[in-house]
Amino acid sequence: MTEGASPFLQLLKLAQVPTRRAELLRKLVDLYVANSARFNAGARGELDAILSALAESAGAEERRAAAERLAPLADAPPALMRRLAQDRVEIAAPVLLHSRALDRASLHALAGNGDESHRMLIARRADCSGRLAAMLAERGGEDTLIALAQNQRAELDGAAMDVMTARAREWSRLHEPMISRLDLPPLTLTRLYFLVAPALKKEIMLRADIIEAALATGAASANRKSVLVETGDRMDGARTFVRKTLRAGSQQETLLCDLIRSGPSAAFLVAFAHYAGVEIDAARIMLSDRRREALAVACRANGAPRPLFAKLLFGVGKTGKDEAQAARMLDLYLKIPRESADRLMRFWRVRGRAAAPNVQARPQLPHLRAAS
Repeated sequence: MTEGASPFLQLLKLAQVPTRRAELLRKLVDLYVANSARFNAGARGELDAILSALAESAGAEERRAAAERLAPLADAPPALMRRLAQDRVEIAAPVLLHSRALDRASLHALAGNGDESHRMLIARRADCSGRLAAMLAERGGEDTLIALAQNQRAELDGAAMDVMTARAREWSRLHEPMISRLDLPPLTLTRLYFLVAPALKKEIMLRADIIEAALATGAASANRKSVLVETGDRMDGARTFVRKTLRAGSQQETLLCDLIRSGPSAAFLVAFAHYAGVEIDAARIMLSDRRREALAVACRANGAPRPLFAKLLFGVGKTGKDEAQAARMLDLYLKIPRESADRLMRFWRVRGRAAAPNVQARPQLPHLRAAS
């Protein structure tokens, strides 16, 4: 060796001998695994460069062995991890599944532009973040979304939930994995109820049954009182109007019809929240549901006749697309069992109240049966 030269740089020169590269790759991987904690940043960077150069000309078996050895290391060579993550799936698998040294930018790039086999592996990562999950949901195919739904540790935000629920209309294999998740919000469960087979509808009802009927009834009563109480915000005028109108003897259904004639308003939002027995924020989410399933459940649970539901349905949505969806929902309305609607409303009525954390904390659901 030249005096003063880094031993790693000398190894890099040896790496230029084609007949020695596979052997060097194996030995250097062993060296890295055994001693990575002792390397300083400079030495680690030099060794990363050597390993990356060797991987370029190594055979598939050598690359696969390197990926398996290095993937469990939190301080694995980052450049090599990026190289192996883009390799054929049988080589990339341990890196995509387990490597904490693989940076977020690389994961996002693969989720956005990689192939389906790579996305499916990324969807199974224990540290799958909300942003990464949203990209996978948007770009992924059926197998990727199923893997994402089955990964209970993946963070699914509202955008990912919306995309996956929309895909579930086409892909029935996605139904059971989604329903098995413990973090589904009420609106997603409501939407899935309209899609899934009878056996899975029962599973959604089991989830609703976690919340006792008496608790939901009490929450509905408390919500109806609270939505009419002035709080000093911009909604107070609407609260005052609805409170005075109801105290004057107007029926809830009549008030809703009168208010919806000119389109949704703050007063209609308050009146609907009071009618449904939910908080203002929950009512806002229910009315923003473009598929109108949450609106249908609320009306059915309250025993609203079909003509009243039709007025609200077409009053809330004004665009041609909304009206087409409303027509479909109107056809389904009377087919929704009222008991089922009432049980689904339990999710909404306890939303944000003291009982809600207990519902989310349930450790596991009964075993899910396959859809027939």
